[in-house]
Amino acid sequence: MKHDLRAETFKMIILDAFSKAVSRNHLLEKYEKRILNLERKIDMLTDQVEKLKRFVASRGLGEAFVEFVKSLAPKTMKQRLEDVESGIDVHNRQREMSERVR
Repeated sequence: MKHDLRAETFKMIILDAFSKAVSRNHLLEKYEKRILNLERKIDMLTDQVEKLKRFVASRGLGEAFVEFVKSLAPKTMKQRLEDVESGIDVHNRQREMSERVR
């Protein structure tokens, strides 16, 4: 009786280990496919960035591109205030010019 219990316990342990191994292999395959797809996307994006760099360089647009990228960055409160003040200065100068013309 004890022998049958040990054999049955051993059999259950083996089946459980096999089941876990199959699950791990399934997950490994699943994530390997995802990693491969992501690596392909990275390669494609890297290629596109290199083409963009060559295009920008061939047209002499490097400085303009840098300014464009900077314009996309979020501004600090100080930068916002400076922009507003600059706009106010331009408006005041335009108003003074129009008043002189009259």
